[in-house]
Amino acid sequence: MPSTTLPGCYGARNLVAIRASRLNADGTRICPNEDGSAYTVGGQISFDVRRNTVGGNTDVLNNGNGGVCNTDTTPQIVTGINGTLTLCVFDFQMIELLTGARLLVDGGIGYGFEEADPQDDPPLIEFHWWIKMWDGASQAPTPYTYMQSVAVATQWRLGDQTFGENALTVPLLFTGKANENIVIGTFDDIPLDVQGDGFTAGWATDTVPDPNVAPYSDNGLTCGYVDSPACSAS
Repeated sequence: MPSTTLPGCYGARNLVAIRASRLNADGTRICPNEDGSAYTVGGQISFDVRRNTVGGNTDVLNNGNGGVCNTDTTPQIVTGINGTLTLCVFDFQMIELLTGARLLVDGGIGYGFEEADPQDDPPLIEFHWWIKMWDGASQAPTPYTYMQSVAVATQWRLGDQTFGENALTVPLLFTGKANENIVIGTFDDIPLDVQGDGFTAGWATDTVPDPNVAPYSDNGLTCGYVDSPACSAS
């Protein structure tokens, strides 16, 4: 284990932004790719990641008098991830990009979506999220003001919904796996140290992408499609 120092032991608050980018079936980047990504600031409520595990069992051998003779416990092994993204807006373009739904368009304006054909394989998605790093009663100092995280290869579907009184939410469910072809990511912002043989990674950063600055300013909104930029060398 390398010898390192810590900038501080920071807490975490708030889900600030999310970004999704389409990948090739083998996990490699598609860049440039017009409308190949989606970015949301303000339309996200929550995002959770759960680990799928096997093992973690304890084998017990009892002696002839009913006592414990010996035991052995196997470790839990993480085989993949799953979880839920909950939106407070109908971001039709984000929904289309994540799930492969059909975007309904009139005069160049996306006005709805049709749920993906259940026989179609969902697209492979590189998914990022940003949270605030927190130090006591305020945000952590530069350059550790945010934590950016990535799930390197995910596949999505619409979640179950209940319609009734008061505000409604839009849930999207995902599963995820490793991706050793992710390299530095579609937007060239994954550290070179990330190998892709795990399922997620997270690192301290100083900024969250500004929706008013290229390439995030493609649509002039704080949600929906943005163009995946040209890949730099990895």
